Amino acid sequence: MSTSLSGDPSAVVEHLLGDVLNGTDDALALGLIDGSFEDHTPWFEHPPTREGWLLTLGAWRNAFPDLVFTPARLVCEGDLVAYQGTWTGTQQGAFGSIAPSGRAVEVGEHRLFRVRDGKVVEHWQEQDTVGMLRQLGHTT
Repeated sequence: MSTSLSGDPSAVVEHLLGDVLNGTDDALALGLIDGSFEDHTPWFEHPPTREGWLLTLGAWRNAFPDLVFTPARLVCEGDLVAYQGTWTGTQQGAFGSIAPSGRAVEVGEHRLFRVRDGKVVEHWQEQDTVGMLRQLGHTT
């Protein structure tokens, strides 16, 4: 599937957030994320590529099957789109070395996307990992 949204980079990111992060359509993700994509915040042991990003997203979906991303703000300047929001989920599967807890979490996060020619080419992410671990019953 080839999906490319030319023009407004924020529309590309809104599509990625709404239909990919809050969905399970990895074929759509392949159309929205460029093959040269680089993730500057790799998780787990996956490579910082488009395929690695999808593997990471799959691991999050397995750990938190009711995962929902809720944007509070999108700000676009040139080819950069900043996102601030939260994600929620209930841990039903293993999350790295953390056994399933059945606990619900709400985690604040910030992301930055670079969009070129209607596709995401770079991604950065920061989240409240300490807060998430506390909500899962772990302390740091």
